[in-house]
Amino acid sequence: MEVSIKSLETRLEDKVGDLRAAVDGKVDGLDSNIETRFSNLNLRMNSLENRLEDKLVHLDTQTVTNQCAIATSGEQDRLANLFSSFTSLSGLTQDLLLRFNTLSTGYAGGALVPVEEYFDPLGTGRKEWRLAFRGTPYINVQVCPAYMHGTGIPVVVEEGCKQFNRSLPCANHYRNREVFDNWAGVDEVLLAVYKNDHMVHSVIFNGKSSSYTNWFAEGRIIDSSWDDITTQPHIFFGIAGQLNAQVTPRFYMSRNDDKGCPGFNGWFLAGDITQGCPVERTISFPSFFYFTRETLTVWASPSAGQADAFGIFVKYE
Repeated sequence: MEVSIKSLETRLEDKVGDLRAAVDGKVDGLDSNIETRFSNLNLRMNSLENRLEDKLVHLDTQTVTNQCAIATSGEQDRLANLFSSFTSLSGLTQDLLLRFNTLSTGYAGGALVPVEEYFDPLGTGRKEWRLAFRGTPYINVQVCPAYMHGTGIPVVVEEGCKQFNRSLPCANHYRNREVFDNWAGVDEVLLAVYKNDHMVHSVIFNGKSSSYTNWFAEGRIIDSSWDDITTQPHIFFGIAGQLNAQVTPRFYMSRNDDKGCPGFNGWFLAGDITQGCPVERTISFPSFFYFTRETLTVWASPSAGQADAFGIFVKYE
């Protein structure tokens, strides 16, 4: 019995040993197989990564190339459109220039351009002042004869001479014949001085029972942007101004000129010749001098300015 048990134990031990050896062999084989498979898998992963990198590089290069091609194509289309637009614009410009030259030749410098006859120079919101006369400086046409009789003014003047914002050219005085030939029912007359497209000074006169020759009088002043024009004495005040062989200041508003050029003062004058005191000596005529401040000072001071134009407006009763 004991022999049988020992024999059984021995056989069992042998079986266990064989089983262990088999298991160890299986494990060793499995480990080797796993390592091989893992190694193969690692190689495949590396290969796949390399292929993916190549694909990405190729894709990026191709995408950039395509985008550049698209952008280049788009820019070419834009350039083509711009060139076409430029060609059309150039043709249109040439056509407009031809039409402008035709109109300028046939209609005295653009006289067909409409300009309103009534203005709102005082900024009241009502266009109730009718332009009667505009004086233009440095055109070598005397302003007083032009105002009185239309001397030196062509039959048709540029529309730019009928306004004060310089948006259209002007090389003449302007005289509204309808106003002068029918000077009646005038309530007020406005003398307005313009600089850089803006009215910088003004005097309002009583126009009742007036004519176009006598409204410009110190006794008719109603209001002015010069505060002292009604409180200071006037040695000259009139359209004709001072007449002598050397100086002809028109629309002359002067306090005194009997102290020589250093004491020569006033508020406004239109110089019809280029002689006189240094301030009146200009290259061409007429020249329009005014005091920029609210009170008078001597003409030789820095406060004396030269206007771009002056206007005479009428307001009816």
